[in-house]
Amino acid sequence: MSEHLQKPIYQKAGRPRASRSPRSNKIPKKLRTAAYERAGGLCDCCGEWMDPETFDAHHRQLRSRGGKHTIENLVALKHEHHMWVHQHPAESTDRGLMVPSWADPVDTPVRRFDGNLYLSRWAWERIEENR
Repeated sequence: MSEHLQKPIYQKAGRPRASRSPRSNKIPKKLRTAAYERAGGLCDCCGEWMDPETFDAHHRQLRSRGGKHTIENLVALKHEHHMWVHQHPAESTDRGLMVPSWADPVDTPVRRFDGNLYLSRWAWERIEENR
C-alpha cells in the first residue's frame, strides 16, 4: 500500500493505534462537563469531591454493548470507583451504574451515594420508592 493511502497513526504512551473514527471512545467535552456539574462535583458512587480535570465519566451501558455518548448514559465517578464498577458488574448493575445491552439507560435508575434512586437526565430526577 502506498504511503499516502495509509490511515494516520496516533501515538499514545508509545503504542500505535488507528486514527479516530466517528465512534471514538472520547466523550465530548460538553457531556463530560454536564455529567460533572449534574453530580455537583461529587462522585455519583461515594459522594466525595472529584477534581473536574481528572474525574472519570463512565458509560453506564458500555460502548461494547451499544452504549452511546448521552447524558442519560453517563455518571461521574472517581477513578477507583470507575475501576470498581468494571470489576463488580453484578453489584454495579443492581445500582444502575451498569446497564445491560437490552435495557435503556433513559429508563434505568441509578442508586447514588445517598441511597436514593434517580433517573439520569440533565439534572438528577429522584424517584420515590415504596420501601
